Amino acid sequence: MRLEKIEYVNYQHKKGSSLDFASIIHQHKLDNRMMSKILKFYYTLQVTDKTEMNETTVEILYFLEYALKKVELSVRQRKFLKMYMRGYTYKEIADHYTKVDRKTVKHQSVGETIQRAIDKLILELYRMEALDSKCSISSI
Repeated sequence: MRLEKIEYVNYQHKKGSSLDFASIIHQHKLDNRMMSKILKFYYTLQVTDKTEMNETTVEILYFLEYALKKVELSVRQRKFLKMYMRGYTYKEIADHYTKVDRKTVKHQSVGETIQRAIDKLILELYRMEALDSKCSISSI
């Protein structure tokens, strides 16, 4: 069974948009909630590639792609994170793995696993020195 549920994210360049990453990254601290939005946006770009982006967004997504390849995640974390990036909810991921692996997977454990993976990804971005303490691009 092939899973192809994709939640397309509508990217807008308007100020105040919830996905205007250039302003968000420079004004706010990078946390799990913001990183979740960025991951879903990153996956949408890979699938559609129809979006015009500003330079800062391109740089952030480049560092994110590199960090995703470099960060040490377990197989379970990678699987859950990949489905989460595609737009699945914690409950849908848990239901899928309960059916596939025939082991009970609770959606709370899926959420915890995904949050730990996102935390590792954020730490990897800081380690790469691509983002400074205020999450603005510093070494470009």
